[in-house]
Amino acid sequence: MLRRSYHKRGRRAIHYIRTFINVDYILLNNQRQELIKRREEMDFAKHEYANNPTEEKKESCDKAVAKFDEQSKQVFETLDTIQFKQEKHHLELIKVLDEMRKYHNGAAEECFRVCKGKW
Repeated sequence: MLRRSYHKRGRRAIHYIRTFINVDYILLNNQRQELIKRREEMDFAKHEYANNPTEEKKESCDKAVAKFDEQSKQVFETLDTIQFKQEKHHLELIKVLDEMRKYHNGAAEECFRVCKGKW
């Protein structure tokens, strides 16, 4: 029974870690790349407006700033979510390591009993 519990909790913790690496980290990286792209667009629009201020370029600049702000908001929300998940993973790993300690202590006791019984 102890062994099944150990394996179940270990698999769950590893699943959380793999999900973080394969899904959450990739999502964050994609959002960061999009943010960099939006920043470049915003910088270009601001530069164009500064060199030749027209109403059309002002609107373009305002739209670029709004898109950048929207994307940065998404990145910060994702970072908050990842921080929460990271704390959850830490607790899961502590539980798994404690479960591992219990399992190995129990196995060592059983081995000691078997060893004592033979002599």
